[in-house]
Amino acid sequence: MAGPQKITFGDMRSMGVRGVLVYCADFQCSHSLAVMADRWPDDLRLSDVEPRLVCSACGQARRRR
Repeated sequence: MAGPQKITFGDMRSMGVRGVLVYCADFQCSHSLAVMADRWPDDLRLSDVEPRLVCSACGQARRRR
């Protein structure tokens, strides 16, 4: 069985998605931020960007939803 398909920013834009909502991985912090996807190239995968996202409130890594 195949795993989940990793989506690129180009794939998202082709479906009309212009941004993503990211949440702090620390459930006690719960800080969130809307990020526009226009700044990244079409061939870049969303999963490639996740490690770069750090919460500006508590410093923890973020996760997308």
